[in-house]
This record gives sequence, C-alpha cells and structure tokens, in this order.
Amino acid sequence: MSARFVALLVVGLFWCAVTGCTRPLPNAGGRVEPTATPSAQADVEAAATAYVRSHSPMTDFVVERPTVAGDYARVRVLPARPGEPPVWVFLLRQGVNWQGLTLGGFFTPGVYELFGIPTALWVTSQTAPLGGR
Repeated sequence: MSARFVALLVVGLFWCAVTGCTRPLPNAGGRVEPTATPSAQADVEAAATAYVRSHSPMTDFVVERPTVAGDYARVRVLPARPGEPPVWVFLLRQGVNWQGLTLGGFFTPGVYELFGIPTALWVTSQTAPLGGR
C-alpha cells in the first residue's frame, strides 16, 4: 500500500469517527414494505440473479422473494447443492434499475452502515428465514 492510500484511509476513518459516519442516504426507509407489483419483484429478483452470477462461483441456485425497504432490497439465495449455506444479496434502486451492493453469509453492523442498508433489512439470524417463499 502506498503512503498516500494509508493516509487517506486514516483520515477517512478519523472523519467517520468524528462525524458518526452520517451522510444523506437514498430513500433508506425505516420499515419493510411489500414489493409494489409482480414486475417490480421480478426486477429485483433478476438483478439479484445477475449479481450472484457475476460475483460468486454459484451456478445453480434459487432466488427467494425480495424484501424491500425504501430504495434497498434484501434477497436470500439458496444454493441448489444440499448442505451449502444461504447467501444474502443486498441491492440499491437507482432510478428504475436495481444495482447489487454486496453478497455474503455474514455481515457486521459496519458493513450495513457502509452501504447505508436500513436496519429493517439487517439479517438477524441465519437459522430462520426472513421472508422468502
């Protein structure tokens, strides 16, 4: 790592600690809301599928019904192979399109805050499905 990068990282972390990392967020919403229409739900599912295909080695999986809060969505993805844990995909609506933010099986509060994901979408348990079919 270059000295400049490290300096910018330290300054950024310091600034974040001082300001509380508050910044205007897209319509973060505080509550979970139903997906408006079947076509809107299909748009989120299609974006989640494309994001998983391009950012993970999984090729065969099932995308469950999305949960939406404001301009953010959470989708649970189940690998087709038995015994593999589910993966969570978080997306952000930008205009009329959904863009993948991150995917994984475990997230810290810092990761949620980094992406501005509303607490209504935070995964609180890996054993109990949140939403889905």
